[in-house]
Amino acid sequence: MSDEKKSPSLDIILSIDKCNNKPCSSKAVTKRIYTSYGDIQKLFHRVCCNKWICHRCGIIKKQQLHSLMLSAIKENDLTRFLTLPLKPNPNDDIEAQCKKIKKYWSRLRQEFARKYKASILFIWILERKKDGMPHLHIFVDRFIPQRWVSRKWNKIGGGKITHIRKLRESELSNRVDYVLKHFNTWDRYNLPIGTRRYGSSKGLLKKQDSISSDWDFTCGTIDELYEKYREEVVEEKRDEFENLISFSIFEGQNLQ
Repeated sequence: MSDEKKSPSLDIILSIDKCNNKPCSSKAVTKRIYTSYGDIQKLFHRVCCNKWICHRCGIIKKQQLHSLMLSAIKENDLTRFLTLPLKPNPNDDIEAQCKKIKKYWSRLRQEFARKYKASILFIWILERKKDGMPHLHIFVDRFIPQRWVSRKWNKIGGGKITHIRKLRESELSNRVDYVLKHFNTWDRYNLPIGTRRYGSSKGLLKKQDSISSDWDFTCGTIDELYEKYREEVVEEKRDEFENLISFSIFEGQNLQ
């Protein structure tokens, strides 16, 4: 049985758990490499868990999203900052509230399209306030009258209160920090598991693949594969806690 199966490209970053100094994932990817001295080797590398709540992966994901958002905001002049709270309903739990505010946001975008005869560009972020209610922060590409937004948002069902302001270029990075502050934390401000927390106009936050797609997922953990190929290992790398990061085995000579 083959040790590998095709996978999408992914970011190979070792992630160490804060508490026990253990890797957050035992999964591995592999690819064939050609050395400068003519050998063909097979490289196995541990991959990260890629979860927001992971001490290391969450920080990395937030940094990547911050960079992605900030670039999109600057390139598309999304310098109007709109906040849409949701009026409380005692019959709704947090999951129902999140679904409702997204539905209302979809309806408000239709109102924008009718007003401006075109779709607006935007990036939205969903979070919870201290009182537990969800609200949306939205970067948009044009001036929108605050009274008009409030009237439409209230008519849709969101409530009378809205805020919109123009951001200076010097404020943009800090504002992105502000809307992402709870993304890699596990506290009372978090949203229900599986809730989508941000989005944008089509293609605005398109992420580039971090490495080429010549990596493949493996069947088995990196430690199991290491034990299997122990006698053939020509090079290995470990972290400061002796956790295995990667290893390579000899496959043959490059005769080309």
